[in-house]
Amino acid sequence: MSTAKQRLIIISAGSFGREICAMAWAIQSALGPSCPWQVTGFLDDRPSILDSKDPTGAPILASPETYQPSDHDRFICAVGDPQRRQHYAQLITDKGGQFIPLTWPDSLLAGHGARRGAGSVVGPFCLISSDVTLGAHTMIVAHATIGHDVTIGTCAHIGAYAFVGGGAVIGDRVTIHPHACILPGAVVEDDATVGAGSVVLKRVPRGQTVFGVPALPVKA
Repeated sequence: MSTAKQRLIIISAGSFGREICAMAWAIQSALGPSCPWQVTGFLDDRPSILDSKDPTGAPILASPETYQPSDHDRFICAVGDPQRRQHYAQLITDKGGQFIPLTWPDSLLAGHGARRGAGSVVGPFCLISSDVTLGAHTMIVAHATIGHDVTIGTCAHIGAYAFVGGGAVIGDRVTIHPHACILPGAVVEDDATVGAGSVVLKRVPRGQTVFGVPALPVKA
């Protein structure tokens, strides 16, 4: 007896949501019949956002506010802003929605003991070392490297080609922009932002934005 596939639904049809949808299609194609889900569509409250896009793409099913998850639904929250990602992920979770992790087939989870939260995404050609913890709804974008014993909180966003050294701690809703380097043992506290190409030596306080080599606070 065949088992019905799960319906993968992407929250947000914006640019980042469409990137995650394309990634999910690629994973679905790579896994073939063994893939337990199939891409079904988006949740978005902007009904015209796809009007100029590929008409063969996934449709908008409803808004996140009105959609009621079914038992076969599985979700990824692809809202780019970490604060809003947390809001919409919680909105669907509170309705009983279930989130799944996604990993690009060519990324390497090299070590043992990796722990991945619901709705986390590991993009193309990433390297995840041993004993890494990825919080729920955290996004690791293409070509990022995460060293051993790193802890990354919920709804964080690690940009392309970023490096996070062994033993570093990344808090909740942190944004690390492309090519940034977090040295081993450094701490980036909740809601902080690390600018592109920056090098964090020791600590970034909660809510602070830093930039440069070494990374220093950005003055308003």
